[in-house]
Amino acid sequence: MHYRHSRKGNHMIKINHLTITQNKDLRDLVSDLNMTIQDGEKIAIIGEEGNGKSTLIKTLMGETLPDFTIRGDIQSDYQSIAYIPQKLPEELKKKSLHDYFFLDFADLDYSILYRLAEELHFDSNRFASVQEIGSLSGGEALKIQLIHELAKPFEILFLDEPSNDLDLETVDWLKSQIRKIRQTVIFISHDEDFLSETADTIVHLRLVKHRKEAETLVEHLDYDSYSDQRKANFIKQSQQAANDQRAYDKTMEKHRRVKQNVETALRATKDSTAGRLLAKKMKNVLSQEKRIEKTAKSMTQKPLEEEHIQLFFSD
Repeated sequence: MHYRHSRKGNHMIKINHLTITQNKDLRDLVSDLNMTIQDGEKIAIIGEEGNGKSTLIKTLMGETLPDFTIRGDIQSDYQSIAYIPQKLPEELKKKSLHDYFFLDFADLDYSILYRLAEELHFDSNRFASVQEIGSLSGGEALKIQLIHELAKPFEILFLDEPSNDLDLETVDWLKSQIRKIRQTVIFISHDEDFLSETADTIVHLRLVKHRKEAETLVEHLDYDSYSDQRKANFIKQSQQAANDQRAYDKTMEKHRRVKQNVETALRATKDSTAGRLLAKKMKNVLSQEKRIEKTAKSMTQKPLEEEHIQLFFSD
């Protein structure tokens, strides 16, 4: 996999034929992803647990992932990244609040830092505390990461399950932040309300064909429009599959009657000339049967219910 940084005016990430395969079972998580991420987009990555959402984010960040084989090409113009993972990193657990906020102070804008603390109702006096980050509640740990990362100069923000562990007021605050910041945001979420109010592009990682094959969908739609589109497509495909099946059944029933009549006539005839003509007719009937069977392979397939509902189920 080729990952390249470049600087060409407006920020963007160009992704060409990206496929991510899990080495332990050779299962594709991301399949032939092609998209261009434009500056300022708010992109939600959705899909069921284990479908590769976090792995995709790390790949877009340029991380080395030894447990995966990554093929394709990623070209990124983004130089400064802010990132909040789903779980508190081990290296942060033993770090004190003081060291987190003041040891590497060069990259932080403290006017933004203290404003964010006030907005999130986090006592800024605690920034100087020797309390270890690992001892904070899940909500507080996520708040300080939000404060820290948003106070840095960044061009793109990656969030992995950002609404987890946050109270409703803070979730509403985060939704507002994502909507109003000019930078690109790429995030993972299962919260339909959160998705509805933030995303303008959807990347959907799915398992189809009885959950054996990865399918990666990209739609430049808000979440509600994407959800409605999928429901409509499911209904349309179901109806078309039913129509195709009825037409196939009708054709096969007619074919079976013809075949049965020819077989009956063959068994009953004692005339050699008539027998040769019937044998020739049977050959044509069998050829037609093969054509019908071949046509059946291109029939609209009935969508599986479990594939349809993947969009609406959380981890």
